[in-house]
Amino acid sequence: MHGGGWQWGDRRGFGAPPEDGFARIAAAGFAVASVDYRLSGEARFPAQLDDVSAAIDRLRADADVHSLDPDRIVLWGESAGGTISALLGLGAGIRERGVVGVVDWYGPHDLEALTRARGIFDDPESAEARWIGGAVSAMPEAARAASPVDHVHPDAPPFHLAAGDRDVPVPLAQSESFAEALRRAGVDVEFDVHPGAGHRWREAGPEVAELALARALAFASRVTARTPVP
Repeated sequence: MHGGGWQWGDRRGFGAPPEDGFARIAAAGFAVASVDYRLSGEARFPAQLDDVSAAIDRLRADADVHSLDPDRIVLWGESAGGTISALLGLGAGIRERGVVGVVDWYGPHDLEALTRARGIFDDPESAEARWIGGAVSAMPEAARAASPVDHVHPDAPPFHLAAGDRDVPVPLAQSESFAEALRRAGVDVEFDVHPGAGHRWREAGPEVAELALARALAFASRVTARTPVP
């Protein structure tokens, strides 16, 4: 799932370097389905979750047509797409729909904490406000509903989180608190912090993007293995 503050982007873009990310994932032996979802200018939360959920159902229904394994699905999102991936991964019954893991790169996980930290808690024009339908301060229930940290439970599938310690739009604290919540619940979680990296691995050399991709692929290989990998 692509990023873009829930306001822009589409399925054609991997979102973060390396730019050939889709091809690299496919070369590692995975089928790749990149999903469009309605942006906040067209539909508010939770429409985006509904769209991706429908895509999962369609892929499962057409698994034979595309030679897919419908019981070994990894959700993968970056930035705003990471939020969507995380929320779906924490949804009721997601394991029964074949989801065995979630890769979440620097997604916003706590809308209240994020908007307070950035001084936009009362801003009705922030990306978060445009997504949930009003300033986060005015819509606490919607903000919690759209925050993965408020939906953690012990039956969630494994998670792989990755973020840079120089990320300004989505500070590292967002992933730190989410990782800690997952650990407290007993969820299998990997959390990689990439020193010197900003949002979408900016401010860091290409080796950081390469490492982030390699680590995410290793996680995906582990959780999709037919024989459990220790």
